[in-house]
Amino acid sequence: GMSCSFGLGVKYEETYFDLISKTLNIPVLNFAIPGASSDTVARTASCIIPYWITKTKKITVLTGWPYSLRREIFLDDFKASINFQNEPPIKDFYKLTDDTANEYNQEKNQVLVRSLCGMYSIPLYEIPDDLYLNLDIDKAEDGFHPGPVWHKTVANWFLDQLK
Repeated sequence: GMSCSFGLGVKYEETYFDLISKTLNIPVLNFAIPGASSDTVARTASCIIPYWITKTKKITVLTGWPYSLRREIFLDDFKASINFQNEPPIKDFYKLTDDTANEYNQEKNQVLVRSLCGMYSIPLYEIPDDLYLNLDIDKAEDGFHPGPVWHKTVANWFLDQLK
């Protein structure tokens, strides 16, 4: 996921991954990246899942998909990624994409992660957009990111899925 999954603006013990960890009494690793796009999520999963499957017998993946209009672009200096909050690294970037391209990119990344989990027989839970992107349930201390109520709601949704 993105910064919401990472837990920006809330205390560690208020994050949904820590709540899940405490409830199930198992380690939960959070690989969310602030500012992530679906490209970032898919690329990260493609590296992490094959590595961790060799280290442990059981893995479950919980994914929150960022907004479809978040895209990655890497320039020669590898310093640029793009989302709606910063200037595009290429002047005419927004002329090169549209909602259809963004949605296709999102679907491509989702299929990649779903296929990867399927290949390794790993349970995959994808937080529904209406929950994951409903960031106005409450606000974190920074006034921008979701707060502890949102994190608890996501944790409870996931725990209900496991039942």
